[in-house]
Amino acid sequence: MDTDNFTFLPPLVMLIFACAYLLVWFYGSRVAIWWALGFFGHAVAFAGEVAFQPLGDAMRTLLVDAVFILSYLALSLGLSAHFAQRLQVGRRILLSLVGFGLVVYAIFAAESLRFELLAVDFTCGLLLLLPIARLGGWPRQMVDRVLVVLAVMATLDFVGRALVFAAIAPADSSFATYATSFYAYAAQVSGTLIGLSFALVGLGAVALDVLDRYRDAAETDYLTGLLNRRGFENMTLAHIDRMSEGAVILCDIDRFKRINDLYGHAAGDGVIAGFAALLKHALPATAHAARFGGEEFVIFLPTHSNLEATSVAETIREAFGETDFSMIGIKEPITASFGIASIRAVDRSIHAAISRADARMYVAKSMGRNRVVADDMPAPAVSGHSASVSAAA
Repeated sequence: MDTDNFTFLPPLVMLIFACAYLLVWFYGSRVAIWWALGFFGHAVAFAGEVAFQPLGDAMRTLLVDAVFILSYLALSLGLSAHFAQRLQVGRRILLSLVGFGLVVYAIFAAESLRFELLAVDFTCGLLLLLPIARLGGWPRQMVDRVLVVLAVMATLDFVGRALVFAAIAPADSSFATYATSFYAYAAQVSGTLIGLSFALVGLGAVALDVLDRYRDAAETDYLTGLLNRRGFENMTLAHIDRMSEGAVILCDIDRFKRINDLYGHAAGDGVIAGFAALLKHALPATAHAARFGGEEFVIFLPTHSNLEATSVAETIREAFGETDFSMIGIKEPITASFGIASIRAVDRSIHAAISRADARMYVAKSMGRNRVVADDMPAPAVSGHSASVSAAA
């Protein structure tokens, strides 16, 4: 069969995808390098069907099979890296070596085209299926689900066509006649189509990962790992239908300028990071915390009443006052003041509650700091060093 019009397409397409993955790798995806190597290997293997012909049928087949196994080893590692799995490089290299050893035996000892095709196709299929088998569940992202389906399809294509060829091929099929056979052409077409789909979806998946990383960097405070102001704004948009309930806590570290002046800005950064770490540990899972700037933090509790938010703030206040910062050269206790406001049905946005919480926080500052001040609550008895008070709404 004349396949010259098709022969040049698979290596060209795979090379283009390899370059695209390299570009994504350049822009921050550590995973993409495995995909680039995998599809570069595909390009070499497809081109090798023609380029390696002067070496003879046996050596051409051996080299093409070796490159295909290496390319699927890279894709297997790329899938595992994408799904945040342990790479288990040693085990996959061992599987690749075993498969390659069977290919060598099939070509030079058994001189069996059937055995050679079974060995290389089963090896590549297993390499591709390993990360899918370790998922333990259906991926949440649609693009990842499609990627899983295509990986399974590619594996079935490998195994199915090898079994079909072993069943229907004449006993005298040789390496010399296989390259120009209809079966080889059909296998190249099916492999290219599935590979093209797999490459497109995989490229989309790793590119989305890069975009998510850039988005997270844009919405996350670099020092604390909490949301920044922009991230908090976007988070509230996701909860816009629940903005008629819950509470907001505004926190401010007391006398923070004095800390910077006495101990230096590095120590001040350490205090901010310590307060953020405390928030991550003490806040309920439903809470959203952000650093609004400097030493000021805001917490959104979507399911908490004022009384419950006050309890949360008191826990944080007491724990922060007992935090030991001597490791960064600060020997004195450091405190924080808190203002709390419930979100009201008439509020047009969460910022109305933040404004009220900010006013309560400044009441706490004016009353001596290291206090929690909430609105819409009965005023508790204040005695001694009690820290929770109430202000009129």
